[in-house]
Amino acid sequence: ALRLLGRLDDAGDLLATISIAEPDAVEAFCERALMREAAGFSMQAMNDVQAALACAPACALATEIYERLSLVLNQAESTPEQKIEDFTRALAASPNDVNLLCQRAECWLDLKKSDETIKDLVAAQNAAPNDPRLPMLLAEAYLVIRHLGCALDQATKAQKNHVAVHEIPAWLLKPRVFLAMNLPERAMSAIHEIPAELRDDP
Repeated sequence: ALRLLGRLDDAGDLLATISIAEPDAVEAFCERALMREAAGFSMQAMNDVQAALACAPACALATEIYERLSLVLNQAESTPEQKIEDFTRALAASPNDVNLLCQRAECWLDLKKSDETIKDLVAAQNAAPNDPRLPMLLAEAYLVIRHLGCALDQATKAQKNHVAVHEIPAWLLKPRVFLAMNLPERAMSAIHEIPAELRDDP
């Protein structure tokens, strides 16, 4: 429930406690794998899902996560076009898989294909409205195509709902949008909104 609400830090703390207390807690390993995958930590997610499969080799959810992570980890040397082909094949079997949609969207964004990026991200948002990756990714996509009103709306949402490791980039989105709007004073005001502990972070 915490993961679906976008409270990944709280969910991670709870799952860490469960996995220590019950080393064979398959569901906890799977949930933590999903969270780590969403945060971009594919190797750590793979470690969790392998632990789950060691406890329950027939677990359908663990198998599904393992196959998806294997696809991602095996793509290290692939071009964005090759990755898109792989994700498209995987999405044919699981069209509402939020992780696959986000990963394909990131490939589209690398290729400056903003319409395709936004289409995948909107589909992901429909499937998981509270996913903390989506406001930031949508803001980046709208910024590329200079739909600046939409970019500002998503940047504002990203300040409140983002993956912990993206905290500073999430807060910098609004200043970037204001600069694209040629509004430097509002960009400076947005910078002053950044929490002091982040502004002082080297």
